[in-house]
Amino acid sequence: MRLAGAATAALIVLVLSTVVGAWRIPGLGAREAKQKEPSHPAIQAEGALATLDININAGKDLIETYRDIGSPCWREAVSNIEGSCKALSEDEQARLAIALLSCHLVSSGRRGAACPRASSVAQCTSGRSFDFNLFTQFKLKIVDMCAYVQSLSWRQDTAHVLEAMGDASLAAARSLTAVRGSLDSVAEAHAGLKETIVTHADSLRAMVSGMEASMRAAREESTEHAATASKLLTDLSAAAEHMRDKQRHLTQAVDVLSAYIDRTSALLTAVLGKQHSWQDALAYTAALLAAWAAGALPCFAGLRFPLMAVVAATLLAERHLAHSLHFMLVADPGGSLWLPLPSAVAGAMPRAAVTAGVWSPLGLSFRWAVRFAGIAIGACAAAWSLWRALKRGGESGEYSSVDERVAAMEQRLSRLPEDVRAVVREEVRSLVHQVAWGGVGSPQGRSMLPGVEWAAPGRGEATVPTSPRTPASPLRGAGAAEGSPLSERMTVKELKKMARELNIELEGNERKQELLDILGEALGS
Repeated sequence: MRLAGAATAALIVLVLSTVVGAWRIPGLGAREAKQKEPSHPAIQAEGALATLDININAGKDLIETYRDIGSPCWREAVSNIEGSCKALSEDEQARLAIALLSCHLVSSGRRGAACPRASSVAQCTSGRSFDFNLFTQFKLKIVDMCAYVQSLSWRQDTAHVLEAMGDASLAAARSLTAVRGSLDSVAEAHAGLKETIVTHADSLRAMVSGMEASMRAAREESTEHAATASKLLTDLSAAAEHMRDKQRHLTQAVDVLSAYIDRTSALLTAVLGKQHSWQDALAYTAALLAAWAAGALPCFAGLRFPLMAVVAATLLAERHLAHSLHFMLVADPGGSLWLPLPSAVAGAMPRAAVTAGVWSPLGLSFRWAVRFAGIAIGACAAAWSLWRALKRGGESGEYSSVDERVAAMEQRLSRLPEDVRAVVREEVRSLVHQVAWGGVGSPQGRSMLPGVEWAAPGRGEATVPTSPRTPASPLRGAGAAEGSPLSERMTVKELKKMARELNIELEGNERKQELLDILGEALGS
């Protein structure tokens, strides 16, 4: 409470000093300003009166006296003074003094000195009849009366201020009381908090001490673990180096073993490629017999030895490829060699090949692939020979090969007498040489030899050539022409040999067919 009283007293002193400093006594500044004006009788009188002290009580007495007179002039003048003191200027002060002077003159029975608003103060006071001394006195009295009016206003304002300050002091006292209660509560809470903090500080101190001890122990343990881990790492590094050496040796051993396996596999494949079972021998024997039998046919008479050569070449190719491609071949448990195929090619193989043993999940059977290639070559050669035979048969209309024609010639010669056969052989020999070396295309019924002509054959008769030694005459049945060169007979074997040589010699010659036609005519075909 002492603190609240001291604060209230200080606040009151501050407000009073502010009010007193802000309050201005009207007229003092005007008096000081008038002292600086040039010398004038009125100004000198006013300067003399400017040194008088302001008497608030005198102003109060004047206002009460003028109000008690009861004259409307005085009441109006007092009202103007009370209303104009707050904003009293030099001009208003002079006009109020003139109004009081006029009221005084009217009360004395004299003519008033009115000063209308349209006229200035200087114009109103410049007349000779104007009593300037009384004007000055009334002007000073107006200052006293304004001081009284201002003091009344100040007192009212001060009362209001003091009342407001009292209310503020009471509110401040209440607030200070509440603040004091709050401070007491805060002090109590602070004391409790202090005790709690002290308690917690002790607990934290003990906890920190325990944590430091734990950290110290953990640090020591981690140091021990680090040493152990370092030792283990060193041991592991040594073990890893040892294992790396072992792995290097093992890799070298595996490489050597793999090389031995590859060499063994290659050797096994090469051995299996050179070995043949009784089935292989039976297959090649059957192929040779088939080639020999095919050569006995008229259309394949010239293919016997080529087909047998194809069989032999297939056997040699099988052995050579098995030795050259042993690194690509795979041997199954049964000893068969297989050529691995890509999955796309293996999937496209027909199922019939699987059932025939040509293909299996391992790949393509190597030996049967080579054998089928040889079979395909032989089939192509046989097809080509058959096509040529068919072509020759279509052109001649009856025979398809030289051997067949030779056989027909032998049959026809066997039905002729011996001397006639000698003549025919001589003509055939001359004709063959003539065709082989001199060309063909003689006229119908004439021989290629000079002086030799062909007799026109009759029905069922053979055509026999004529020469200077043998007259031209048809031979019917048995009998021979006189003068036949019997010493130059040619056997059937020689004739076949000559025909075969002629066939080989004229191979690819476009006149071969014409020669065969002439031979047919010579035999009476």
